[in-house]
Amino acid sequence: MTPDPTLVEALEPTATDDLSNQPPTQWSEKAFGGQSSDDAALPSTNNGSLPLLFGFIGVILAIGFLRSWWFPGILAGLLFMLFMHEFGHYITARASGMKVTEFFIGFGPKIWSFQRGETEYGVKGIPAGAYVRIMGMTNLDDINPAEEHRTYRSQPYWQRMMTICAGSAMHFLMATIALLVLFAAYSYQGFNGPPWVVSQVVPGSTASALGIEVGDTIVSVNDETFANWDEFGEVVSNLQDGPVEIVIRRDGQEQALSGDLGLRPEDVLLDGFGLSVLDEVPALGAQAAFVWPQDPADRFGIAVGDVILNAGGVAFPDDVALSTLLRDREGETISIDVLRGGQIVSLPGTAQLAEDLPKILDLFGVEDGDRLLRLGGTDLVSDSVLREALSDNAGEVVRIQVLRGGDTVTLDGTVELNRSTPFRGFFGVGPSFEPEADRGFGDSVSSAVSDFGTIAKVNIVGLVDLANPASWVGGDDGEIMRRSVEINSTPRTDVPASQCDGPDTNRPLSVVGIGRLISCSESADQVVFLFAVVNIFIGIFNLVPLLPLDGGHAAIATYERSRELVTRKPHRVDAAKLVPVTWVVILFLVGLGLWTTTLDIFSW
Repeated sequence: MTPDPTLVEALEPTATDDLSNQPPTQWSEKAFGGQSSDDAALPSTNNGSLPLLFGFIGVILAIGFLRSWWFPGILAGLLFMLFMHEFGHYITARASGMKVTEFFIGFGPKIWSFQRGETEYGVKGIPAGAYVRIMGMTNLDDINPAEEHRTYRSQPYWQRMMTICAGSAMHFLMATIALLVLFAAYSYQGFNGPPWVVSQVVPGSTASALGIEVGDTIVSVNDETFANWDEFGEVVSNLQDGPVEIVIRRDGQEQALSGDLGLRPEDVLLDGFGLSVLDEVPALGAQAAFVWPQDPADRFGIAVGDVILNAGGVAFPDDVALSTLLRDREGETISIDVLRGGQIVSLPGTAQLAEDLPKILDLFGVEDGDRLLRLGGTDLVSDSVLREALSDNAGEVVRIQVLRGGDTVTLDGTVELNRSTPFRGFFGVGPSFEPEADRGFGDSVSSAVSDFGTIAKVNIVGLVDLANPASWVGGDDGEIMRRSVEINSTPRTDVPASQCDGPDTNRPLSVVGIGRLISCSESADQVVFLFAVVNIFIGIFNLVPLLPLDGGHAAIATYERSRELVTRKPHRVDAAKLVPVTWVVILFLVGLGLWTTTLDIFSW
């Protein structure tokens, strides 16, 4: 809310704190370099710096318009959100009897306006937001005594709080409606995700040994339940090898199964590509036995059962050849040809390996390209045998034999397995997601409220982390934004892949970055979800207790009310003392906006 550019108050008591026998302070805002309350909210164009500001804004807008078609739509959407924000302030102020003198879209010089009743409506030159001007927001406003009863400062505490919080309430209302539309009209499954059943069982895995079948539903692991496939994967990954209790549902009946959980090496044989292979067709190449979600193999589009015929020009690669190729050509665009259903399918993508994965076999001196032969007394004939051998010899000194350049090399070392190693629990199933039946209106409302809470929680955590720039990397808030381009979306074929590689959603995004995410998908439900996410963020951000944000005004109103309850006297803070603090906040927000916009524009 920006009802007045000079709405700043101090939280420290002054000599004028006791207002029981004093009229409102008559102090023109011109004292702060602004204009009277009847004039424009920003300095006139006679200010020599304003053309430079317009020029910079013009360059940013021009680059945005030239970059992609979505920029005008995103800008219009954000302006609509801000209009609704200010409309919330406007209608609650009017309902409370306050006088609203201006309602404008934009800031700076006036472009167009009209007068209706006591309020002037219009558009100004800088499309950076919107504002309403409510009379008497602070003791700095010079108000006719006959109209003092219609000022913001003269209203009861509950009416002031209702007016201040109405802007964020409008954002929350728009977000809830958007989520409700997703659940009701698009069969959106929410953060709990769609229900899933087992569609793949990896031969030789824990799941195979337990007798897990295609079509089973996994209910719990070691008494720990999960809401979706991602949570199941996280639960299993965090387990070490050892006994595991699994509850499944089969044909409507729950069954308890017990066994030993295996381990999945992240950086052995296929060096973090996220692909387990079988040796069933050595004459052709490596056959995919399991594709780990979100790993590089999954991003290539490799599916279980695919036989890799050619990768980056290397014909019929086995697991070692494929691993070496990916490491040597990391970052390059390559094509992987696979045999799928009797047909050859070409899968283009970027050769890459999972990042930051420690290499347990480096402790032995195993080098890239080495072919593992034996570990202790075990012949390493497959990926699963290696996992089992390492698990069985955890903490022990063992001897590894490798084939290097035609020679057999013997290496000694200690098998160190812990949570910092590249090994995670491996169960050996893949999911099949089933569409949920159409929800009733009541279920849609409940689900929308639930997802609203999830998004709000992540945004609150993100705002707390914003005070620590180091936390911008690896935060969960980026996952919310990334999720907005994944929900039921179809990848665009007319958008360069390099554009969809970013921006980095683990840092704050500008309107350009948000629009760039939208440009990577052509599904309407993704846009609706993003609309909800942005509204929730803006609504929460505006409640941060710092001026000139709404939360700052709410904090001041609460402070005044608390002081009045203690002293039993009317109290109004001195508006002059927080001017420097307010300008610090403004400059920070402007700087953050320019920084993120610049990064998002020039990073693609």
